[in-house]
Amino acid sequence: MHHWDEVLPGRILRVFHEDIVEDLQGSVRRMLGFCGLEFEPACVDFHKTTRAVSTANRNRFAGTSVATDCFNGGTTGPDAPLRYRDP
Repeated sequence: MHHWDEVLPGRILRVFHEDIVEDLQGSVRRMLGFCGLEFEPACVDFHKTTRAVSTANRNRFAGTSVATDCFNGGTTGPDAPLRYRDP
């Protein structure tokens, strides 16, 4: 990230999974504010939608995060196999 901070100063917002888990609404407000958008309650009530939603969940578990201990078996990176371990 150091490279991008130098090349695009102030244009990249760092978002950490742990922060979202601890404070969803605060994190969403921060991301929206960074993009110049207003907060809407639907942003944090996404689980109440009745429409089909498709996500790329694999990326959520790559790298270091609170999920690393339960998934990936300690192996990290985009090509790491996903293995579930009971915590």
